[in-house]
Amino acid sequence: MHHLSNIRKLLALTAVLAALAWGAYGTLFYIVKKVNEKAHALANAAERDIKNDEFLRAAKRALGQHSTNIATLDSYFVARDGVPHFIEFLENIGRQYDLSLVIGAVTVEPDTKSKDDFKELLRLKVEMVGSWAEVAELLSVLEHLPYRVEVDQVIFSLEDGKEPLFDSDSARGRRLWKGYYDFTVLKLK
Repeated sequence: MHHLSNIRKLLALTAVLAALAWGAYGTLFYIVKKVNEKAHALANAAERDIKNDEFLRAAKRALGQHSTNIATLDSYFVARDGVPHFIEFLENIGRQYDLSLVIGAVTVEPDTKSKDDFKELLRLKVEMVGSWAEVAELLSVLEHLPYRVEVDQVIFSLEDGKEPLFDSDSARGRRLWKGYYDFTVLKLK
């Protein structure tokens, strides 16, 4: 009987040791699982950072390769703080064509056609006085500026308004015409 008791003790000890071994194995498995999850998350973050870095390098390379094109594209818009320079540019064009040019109104409005955009609308109302050729030529010049110009309204009128329109300029001297131009140019915000 004493022998049976030793066997029971041995079996109980073996069961306890097996339970401890299973517990240790479970704990070890849990620790390895957590470390593995953390390593996997770090590997994913590193891979994501590498992809972002590659994308940023490619974007930087593209910006460097296309810097002339970007500068050209930027020149199609009136600069953020370039409204006074643009008005001066228009006045210089008027002087080149020997016109009396007056800029009546200048407004900046949001572009309602596209939301969250980088540009605004710069609306100008210009009045000029000169010969028919000068006034008409200036309209052509304004339409062909290196900006996106939309002509909203054009009005021509003979300055004195009394003489027939088809009399020759040489018989009457230089006849003066008034031109009113309302146009819109894109401006960077």
